[in-house]
Amino acid sequence: RGVSSRTAQGRQPVVEAPEGSVREGLKHGAASLGQEASTDKTTLVRRASRVFHTREIMAFDMGEPPLEVAELLLSASACAFTDATRLLLVSRWWAALARSDCTFRILAVKVARGAKLHFEPSEEPADVCWRDVCRRLFEARGTFCSTFEDRVIAAHSAPQQFSVTVGCRFRPPGGPAAEEECAREVCLPIHQRLKLIRDSYGCSLAEARRKLWSSEGAEPVNHYLDAEVAVERKAADVCGKENQLANGAHNAAEEEAEAQSGIQLTTKAGLIAQHQGRTIVCAPGLGIRAFEFSHSWDDQVKQRDVYATVSPTVRGLLNGRSSCILAYGQTGAGKSFTMFGSGHSTAEVLETCAATGQLKPGAGAGVAPRVLLELVGALSARSALGVHAKLKLAAVEVFGASVTDLLHEGADLGAWHGVAVAATSAGHADEEITSVAHAMELLDKAEQAKRRAATRMNERSSRAHSLLLLTLEQQVEGEGLVRSSLCLADLGGCEKVKRSGAVGERLQEAIYINKGLLALKAVVTALNQEQREPRRPRHVPFADDKLTLLLKPSLSGGAQTLVFVSARPEAEHAVETMQALRFGEACAQVDVGAVAAPDRAAAFALAALDAQVAEIEAQIRAKERFETVVQRQGDPRAGLC
Repeated sequence: RGVSSRTAQGRQPVVEAPEGSVREGLKHGAASLGQEASTDKTTLVRRASRVFHTREIMAFDMGEPPLEVAELLLSASACAFTDATRLLLVSRWWAALARSDCTFRILAVKVARGAKLHFEPSEEPADVCWRDVCRRLFEARGTFCSTFEDRVIAAHSAPQQFSVTVGCRFRPPGGPAAEEECAREVCLPIHQRLKLIRDSYGCSLAEARRKLWSSEGAEPVNHYLDAEVAVERKAADVCGKENQLANGAHNAAEEEAEAQSGIQLTTKAGLIAQHQGRTIVCAPGLGIRAFEFSHSWDDQVKQRDVYATVSPTVRGLLNGRSSCILAYGQTGAGKSFTMFGSGHSTAEVLETCAATGQLKPGAGAGVAPRVLLELVGALSARSALGVHAKLKLAAVEVFGASVTDLLHEGADLGAWHGVAVAATSAGHADEEITSVAHAMELLDKAEQAKRRAATRMNERSSRAHSLLLLTLEQQVEGEGLVRSSLCLADLGGCEKVKRSGAVGERLQEAIYINKGLLALKAVVTALNQEQREPRRPRHVPFADDKLTLLLKPSLSGGAQTLVFVSARPEAEHAVETMQALRFGEACAQVDVGAVAAPDRAAAFALAALDAQVAEIEAQIRAKERFETVVQRQGDPRAGLC
């Protein structure tokens, strides 16, 4: 393109301007922008748009305009993504500007605008890497459009990574407690005691054993110096007397040795500490255990802070990516509060929206009302981009072998194993959302229809698994239909019948709840085993329960999954808390790998076939009728013709 070589004086290579009035106009227009850096931003944007009115960037020498002018040139509305990338190749100064992360923010906006993707830079976190955001949007440019800036996009899109994000949340202490007395002080297992002694004294394993069973040593062991426990934490009550466990009373000789040596063998049960993504819990018979999650919230966290981790999932839904949000934990741990908020959250949302004139939820609104507000608010923005969007809602409840429709007076969706799942997937329980008030009305109707009862563990316990299914259909004129879904699953709380006092109908409900949770654990275990031995494909038992069948599209690949583990910090719930955190740890290890996105041509062909099948079914329903034909025929041999 006529680039001259470096001269002896060490000057930068200059790009020679090609001939032609249009190209000369581009050159002089860019030069005038560079000379008038003091002009206000509105004038600069107007003149930058005039420079790129031909939507072509040819090779010309712009010199080194001020940084503000360069960013205005890149962000001009008439400058497309291809034009901006060509401009960044004009000279070394522009190439150096391409290494700036702020430049990729401008490019990300252009990619989203050209590909009709949902993207709001203000919604991204402050420490986001714009280069990664631009790459992610560029890979998804073929979601809604088959062409990008007059270029045909390859039929096969980039593979989608199936990942599971886990966060744990502890409710405030208090509430109904079980009558069964539980150990509040826990004797640490021997291997943990030995490890703590070694870390405290810096001795060998043999010396740690001698110190543990001898009366020597005057300094007590501070077992919080352990590598797994050494974090900023709340002050833990540590006592030097071992509790009575199920296997018998404490050995008097060992207690006397403990008192003489000063080695502390016990600690309190329940939640010990939380720091960033680390949670440390102690339970009887298990000792101290540390868990690493993507998020960890204490009992003082606000609902809006929890929803901040869900918002990227909702933005992915608007860009054609299916998602799933699960709430798992012990009964009475706050799962329903996290998912739906307080009992009057829907009315609070409507009052807040009416008072402020904006789509803003109340302070007590949970994940579901906030998701609906964000999606309904984004529909108008999608329409402005030329994307026709339709949002549908279905609410179902899994109770044993039956799946009921919460939005249609508890109608049964299927009498046998596969009918309910097929009917739900086909959209037989969907209701189209027309406004924010309509969405809150449907959500409140589903809440009122749920099975609830009081037990010893929870005064308002959910007695079945409830799923909120959102389906978003988006289509650009002349392109195919893109369907994405979001599943909000408020699972029933796992409970011990002895502690909850469930009898009669409550007992049957607890059996159904635990059966569904057991099937879900079996699915997660099978996914982890398949990951460890990829050469030996294993059977994943999705068909063991209707709950796992409904969750199969979310857990089998190609969907973002977020698991909320709800727990209680009290000592009497330490064992259940440990079990819930172990389930979250198993979910965090699931990695199915990259799943290929559906082929655009194949998707169009299937959509055409579905349309033909629907048309034929409509004709059959219109023409079919039941007739009764009576034909009398005699025996000709008997003369009865």
